[in-house]
Amino acid sequence: MIDASELSCRYNERAYSNNLSFHITAHLNILGANGSGKSMLARTLCGLLPYSGSLTLNRQELATLTPRTIAQTISYIPAKLELFDRYTTVEEFALLGRYPYKEPYAAYSRYDRDAVQETLTALGLDRLKKRRVTQLSSGQQQLLLIAQALIQSTKIMVFDEPTANLDPYNTLKFATLFQQLQRNHTTVLITHDLALVQHLQGSVLFLHDHTATFYTQTEEFFDNDNLNYRYRVAFHPDTKALLYE
Repeated sequence: MIDASELSCRYNERAYSNNLSFHITAHLNILGANGSGKSMLARTLCGLLPYSGSLTLNRQELATLTPRTIAQTISYIPAKLELFDRYTTVEEFALLGRYPYKEPYAAYSRYDRDAVQETLTALGLDRLKKRRVTQLSSGQQQLLLIAQALIQSTKIMVFDEPTANLDPYNTLKFATLFQQLQRNHTTVLITHDLALVQHLQGSVLFLHDHTATFYTQTEEFFDNDNLNYRYRVAFHPDTKALLYE
């Protein structure tokens, strides 16, 4: 569970989102225009950026927790996989999900390696485990990021625009997998895909002008007048599709 009260996210001493108040107990969709601070908020929730105000993780102030405790509780899945070592294999990258659980300089355990094998097999990546991560397609890399987060075994998972580089087939595949994750995880999804948000349901946090509006249910957000106002464009009243006329 995540609770924020008068939260301000900061980067290089500059506040991008001010006085945000919301709570997450099941699934939260974070929406907003480009540059509104969605990814910054996601990184803040995961303890990767400083903040002011209050941000509690399972009733404990995030700033008081160790990086190890945070990594065992919440995982961050970025929009794009980035590597500093182009020789890293799929198996090696997935195994990093178990890093928060081992002692420094200790080898990974048999349990760690079994968790990797099981997860890669479940996601159809087992046949690629010896391949370099840089040799994967964007869709396969996205699945690998999800695999690492599952192996990290956190109760809370934050996804930052996971379908941005996926075709319709893989977007549907992700949506199906995401719904399965929702059964056992608290999930946060940052996206511009309104159809995906409608499909997944949950609450909505809309970022705008360095502030935010919280909607308890997606139906509140998808009111047509609200959509037109928030995005400053026209949407079809029934399908909620963008009108290009």
